Amino acid sequence: MLNIRSLTCGYEEKMILHSIDLALQPGQILAVIGPNGAGKSTLIKAISGVIPVDQGSITWNDVDLTALRTEERARLISVVPQARNLPSGFTGREVVSLGRTPYLNWLGQLSQSDEEVIESVMAQTGTLEFSDRRIGELSGGEQQRLLLARALAQQTPLLLLDEPTSHLDLQYQVQLIHLLQRLIHEERALSDKAAIIVMHDLNLVARVADAVALIVEGHLVAFGPPQEVLTANILGRAYQVMLDVVSDPATGSSIIVPRL
Repeated sequence: MLNIRSLTCGYEEKMILHSIDLALQPGQILAVIGPNGAGKSTLIKAISGVIPVDQGSITWNDVDLTALRTEERARLISVVPQARNLPSGFTGREVVSLGRTPYLNWLGQLSQSDEEVIESVMAQTGTLEFSDRRIGELSGGEQQRLLLARALAQQTPLLLLDEPTSHLDLQYQVQLIHLLQRLIHEERALSDKAAIIVMHDLNLVARVADAVALIVEGHLVAFGPPQEVLTANILGRAYQVMLDVVSDPATGSSIIVPRL
């Protein structure tokens, strides 16, 4: 279980997040939403250890994540980042292989088991066709899929995704969401995995998330099930726009429609 208590952090002298309290159970997907610049990506960076925590705590099953060494943290948390800074000369398979780094032997060699994991996650993400292609030859969406495969190759219980669908066309957005649902929801009885996903598409959030955290100007203004957070009143104040929220007759999930 992930527990975040009174999390306050930022960059140098500027605090971005203020006293954030969140909890996430294995088998759940938490969607983090909010206006641009609200602090969503900062939350991902704080949990993954990219930026230090100024106040508060972040624990996974009572283990203090902020006290772990890099290699220890890499066995618990994998990240699909928003920005792509992949080495253009690497092949797709080499990028995905980086996900096995926390498990390499003292010689830094991939084992047969590592190779099998790499093959499996590339098949799941539809990236086997990029195995021998150089990163510089691939589109943004294709690189995004490789980043997802790399994260899955780490085989961590906590998966962090920062706007993972932003560079994907509709086909691969649907595939990614289905893959997440299978990993976190359908296999929850066999897995201890949980995911935090930063998203802008509120209608997609309504369909996939078990819980929603709404962050505005670094403060958590709402946290709970989608039906409690994705309301016209709460979203209208957060995004400063008039909108309507109706129920999808087929699924029962919310449909958010801005008033134009």
